[in-house]
Amino acid sequence: MLYVSTHGQSRVGLVEAVRRCYAPDGGLYLPEYLPQLPRAYFNNIQEMSLTEVAYVVASAFLSELTDRAVLKEVVESAFNFPIPLVSIDGQTRLLELFNGPTLAFKDISARFMATYLRTFPARGSRVTLLVATTGNTGSAIARAFAGEKGVDVLILFPHGAMDSRARMQFAGVAPNVSAVEVAGSISDCKRMVRETVTDAEFAEKATVVCGNTHNIMRIIPQIAYFFYAYGRLRLRERHPDGFTVALPCGNLSNLTSAVMARRMGLPMGRIVAGCTANDSLVRVLDGSLSPEDVTAGARHTLAPAMDSGYPTNLPRLLRLYDGSVERMTSEIIGAAVTDDEIARTVCEVQREHDYLTDTHTAVALAAARRVAPVGVPTVVLATAHPAKSPEIMHAVIGRRPELPGVSECFNSIETVRVPRMAPTSAALKKYILTRLTR
Repeated sequence: MLYVSTHGQSRVGLVEAVRRCYAPDGGLYLPEYLPQLPRAYFNNIQEMSLTEVAYVVASAFLSELTDRAVLKEVVESAFNFPIPLVSIDGQTRLLELFNGPTLAFKDISARFMATYLRTFPARGSRVTLLVATTGNTGSAIARAFAGEKGVDVLILFPHGAMDSRARMQFAGVAPNVSAVEVAGSISDCKRMVRETVTDAEFAEKATVVCGNTHNIMRIIPQIAYFFYAYGRLRLRERHPDGFTVALPCGNLSNLTSAVMARRMGLPMGRIVAGCTANDSLVRVLDGSLSPEDVTAGARHTLAPAMDSGYPTNLPRLLRLYDGSVERMTSEIIGAAVTDDEIARTVCEVQREHDYLTDTHTAVALAAARRVAPVGVPTVVLATAHPAKSPEIMHAVIGRRPELPGVSECFNSIETVRVPRMAPTSAALKKYILTRLTR
């Protein structure tokens, strides 16, 4: 299978798509086609385990390049914690994606990427994996790649975006993982990563790969849990076909994965895209904002992992719909949720259903309550554990949620001094070369 740029001018194999990440024409990579899964797969999906479901999905993309036993190992490494589907009322189910080591859904794709990269041809030199983050991505990548031979992880985060407790989830977790505070915004961090990875002259001096969802290897494994949710629904619902999916939208990686799952044959109905005050997607969908006019400016909200101006995966989403916003709106319903609505939803769900949700998941829940079709089951992606954001939860509910047993990493690292960096790719390149000469 080849991978094509969202600009349509570049076609490469998987190895090059992952290592280069950004196409020479400026686009992001998508599979040239989306494989159709056989109907028999759906007939028996309710009897399959999580890893069995994920293996079939991963094989559809990767079996041409990867030995079956190796691919099975990759899948088992990424999906080695439970993803229960929890009912909170007659229509709404929460797919808990936060039971991994850093309590967020990004554990899945980060661990998949870390294990799968070992199957690539010998690199011959150290790889620097660059990540721009406001929290969840950094900790997931840091834990997934901790101790990985031949890979140096460098995590960039914007000044003032995280407190020391959030930083300690990735700063200093292993000798091959380091972090830098950028004197700028998350958009500056992303720009620095892109400019560094795409610099052909710099590539002669250092091998640099992007670990954010710009990289197609972060998207592929996420497709699997939509199929798994459908399998769980078939155990409980007489007619689950046409089920609604509601998800919180920041950089649109889950929304892109959901659309890809639908194109692969998953009998999914409408997709509810919940956004915060960073609502560029909602305005694109309602026609008040042209995709070409989406800017990088972001607002701070109660769902900080979604505080992104220009959504990373918007080009992929547009490409999947051949650039037609009209086609997109036939399948996707957007809803912008205020901070007040987020807080109210957290409190109401806890009071009415004795279930504590984090603020990011609350965005999807609030959106689903407002615009999801009535009479069909709704699967809401629960993307982070409430204990992931203790200060925000304390402000919302008056207490800090208790950490689950899998979260020993949150208390095991002492505060590490993090250097600061100017928001330029020149500063980043200099830092990388300095580290390589140590």
